[in-house]
Amino acid sequence: GSAKFSEAGAACVTRCICAYFADRFNEVYYNNDGIAVKKEILSVLRNALAKLADEMNCKVRDLSSTLLCCAINDGHYILVHIGDGVIAVEKDGRVKPASLPKNGEYLNQTTFVTSSEAPIVMNLYRGKLDDIEGFLLMSDGTAAALFDRRSLTLAPAAKSLFDWTRDFTQSTVGENLKKSFDLAISKKTTDDCSMILLKRSADSRTLPLPHLALSDNCS
Repeated sequence: GSAKFSEAGAACVTRCICAYFADRFNEVYYNNDGIAVKKEILSVLRNALAKLADEMNCKVRDLSSTLLCCAINDGHYILVHIGDGVIAVEKDGRVKPASLPKNGEYLNQTTFVTSSEAPIVMNLYRGKLDDIEGFLLMSDGTAAALFDRRSLTLAPAAKSLFDWTRDFTQSTVGENLKKSFDLAISKKTTDDCSMILLKRSADSRTLPLPHLALSDNCS
């Protein structure tokens, strides 16, 4: 991203949000006060970034990054999205957006975890998995290749990504993803290209999240 140490900030935020939901998924899911949940999530992440900024002798804004998160437990899901990028869902054989990007007045502007408007623009969703087969999380660069902002639809290639997990082995899927990035996605943007694909297997069972205590930097 545009911040001086955005990669360090993104890594910190990723570790913390994973530990947070591993420890508090049900507490968050069954809390009907969405504003309070957003404030708590941001407090945890920003406290971690503040500690990291002290360690790195930099400003918190130097660690700015966006956030896309999908947590799953016992047949339920929670989505957290701050900034640009797209979270898509596969359901009933179709792939459609579940959380849309939040940009500023211009497409190259967005909201970060460290932004003052983050509590206002954060997308926070919860629901039952039911017929949902998978989720696709894309940073802005990947979304530029797979998401049409005008029609708010996903490119057919997004569906192919899910189909690969059914038709090929894990190693082959990994090879195909790398080729897709090298030959198509990365050539369409100069922005960051990150992607996470979560897909149910045919015999999958939704298991409880493992217990992962919040680290010192996430407390």
